[in-house]
Amino acid sequence: MLRFVPHQQPTVGASASFWLTSGPQKILPLKPKLACLYILSFIELSLVKQLIVWSVMRKSVPTILETKQLPDFNYLGLDKIIVPVTAGEFAATVSHIESVKLVGFDTESRPTFEKGQVSDGPHVVQFASESQAYIFQLCNPESHNPLLFLLAAEDIKKIGFDLGSDRKLLLKKFGMLPRGLVDLRPVFKRQGYRNTVGIRAAIAIVFNQQFHKSKHVTMSNWGSPTLTSNQLLYAANDAYAALRVYLQLLNNPDEKI
Repeated sequence: MLRFVPHQQPTVGASASFWLTSGPQKILPLKPKLACLYILSFIELSLVKQLIVWSVMRKSVPTILETKQLPDFNYLGLDKIIVPVTAGEFAATVSHIESVKLVGFDTESRPTFEKGQVSDGPHVVQFASESQAYIFQLCNPESHNPLLFLLAAEDIKKIGFDLGSDRKLLLKKFGMLPRGLVDLRPVFKRQGYRNTVGIRAAIAIVFNQQFHKSKHVTMSNWGSPTLTSNQLLYAANDAYAALRVYLQLLNNPDEKI
């Protein structure tokens, strides 16, 4: 290891000099300015090496073409998706979610197509446990109080991806910030992935499976009083897949969520 050590004790008015050494062996006597240049060169080289190592260690997010080669994710079927309508059905939904304390979470909004048009979403809020999913249609006034209760419950963890936009829309619509949200995107950033990891890429990374998201369904009318089967499957599995990823990550003792 190369080091710089004083060659002699300087006196008043005299400039110090240094030896460039390797272990006990003295290699080269250096004046202060030259010693500083050597030191800066070593620091710069060290930083470059660190940047190279960091760049090599960063991971690539799987592309859509790559994930299409993988087997399908084990999606929830329609028989596991519940759309509460009455006050009693919402009460049963809240009771189930309270009992499990851990759900996947997401929202859907009717798309805007005109320049400057502001979304009045979300229009759908979905929760998913390990066994079933619940779709709250906000066009139904019966959904509001049960939804606000769940959003305010900090002890109920709500797992999702990129929840910042959902948080803002819910604040704008209801005047409250949801509690207990757990956003998984920062987890993958800590793991060294170069680009933002969404649910499609996360399923490929964690399960080596394909998670299909239809752009046609994404851009469909989520404010409709009657949702199609494809809309129900899309919304439910967005929340369900986030929960599955979270539970799988919990099995990694080195990962803090």
